[in-house]
Amino acid sequence: MIRLRCFAATAGLAVLPALAAALPARELSQFTCERPQPWEEGALVNVSVAASLVDGTVLKPGQVFSFNGAMGKGLDKFVVGTSYASGRVVSSDGGGICQVSTGLYNAVLLAGLEVLERANHSLYDPAAAYVAPGRDAMVARSSNSDFRFRNSTAAPLTIVARAEGGRLDVSLLGRQRSQKKRWIESEVLERRSLRVRERPDPGLQPGERKLKRKGFDGLLVRSKLCWLNAQGLTRCAGLGRDEYMRTDELWSVGHQEGKAP
Repeated sequence: MIRLRCFAATAGLAVLPALAAALPARELSQFTCERPQPWEEGALVNVSVAASLVDGTVLKPGQVFSFNGAMGKGLDKFVVGTSYASGRVVSSDGGGICQVSTGLYNAVLLAGLEVLERANHSLYDPAAAYVAPGRDAMVARSSNSDFRFRNSTAAPLTIVARAEGGRLDVSLLGRQRSQKKRWIESEVLERRSLRVRERPDPGLQPGERKLKRKGFDGLLVRSKLCWLNAQGLTRCAGLGRDEYMRTDELWSVGHQEGKAP
């Protein structure tokens, strides 16, 4: 089994509104995720646009944030980028913005806020991943997949998001009375290894091979949010299980002499 962990210092206990308003605003949580190189230009553009659309958002106590709702004002600014759909790598307008929804999701968990809606991607590509499996937050307007959370603190909450190159930094600012250390653990429970398939292609020379579709292992992942209580003991709450599809790798191959096509 593979165990993956992320640590951050975060704020915790809810306080009365009057007391919360009197406390100084500070960082409740912070999360950073970086996209592996080589960077795709379209994805970088979309991440930058998405980060600018959520940056500076202020939520009142009890107010619900919708990621898709925040993106609505910038739909004309997105370009084509790589994304995933039904276990396939595809190109779509806004491809790449899930890095921002993912960064925000992790910051929300580390701040102890209430998550209302979140889904994982259909597949997991370790070569392009910016978080461990089980920690992503997929969004897609075409399928009405959104990331939503509630400001469950007693004071206003401010989102700060900055994108530079393949790096994204997300911070949540608010007012809380206590500091609580939280972290997220994810564990791969099951791995279904990809299969490599070949398809004869008369347009290729004997022995020549071309990759037609990249393959990915299927995964079943369990995640949990953990923290230290007042006695210094570790406590955890399950975040559920996520399943990522297995996608077979497909190659086109040239016909070799002496072998049937």
